[in-house]
Order: sequence, then structure tokens, then C-alpha cells
Amino acid sequence: MKKSKLDTVLEKMGGRFFTLGFRTTKESGSVCARLINTTANYVVVEDVNTGMERKFSRKSVVNARCGTLAYNA
Repeated sequence: MKKSKLDTVLEKMGGRFFTLGFRTTKESGSVCARLINTTANYVVVEDVNTGMERKFSRKSVVNARCGTLAYNA
């Protein structure tokens, strides 16, 4: 199965901290995060500021950036 651009960018980030932008019906914003896991429907990250694990729907992720690597929905 072909990887999505989001998967490719997250894989290349290799566990480094990155900024994840999101938009849901309740809130929108960005978090400084470290990737924990990805599934077919979700991206699971550790929010560096709060230390909590957060789960975002792939549809809600609008961008991810780390240095020169970037994903824009």
C-alpha cells in the first residue's frame, strides 16, 4: 500500500520534536510534539508542553513541520 505524504514526513522526522497544526470542530491550534504512533485513522503524539499523550484524527492534521521537512494538507 502506498504511503501518504503525512506518513512519509513523520517517518523522516525520526523521533525529533516537531510542530503539529490541527483543526477540529472544538478547537484549532498547534502543539510542539514528538511522534508516538500512527494508525490508519489517527496520529498519536506526546505534547511536549504538557507531557500528555494526544490523539489526532488524520483529517484534523493541517500541517507538520520540523526544520526543512514540512507537510501541508
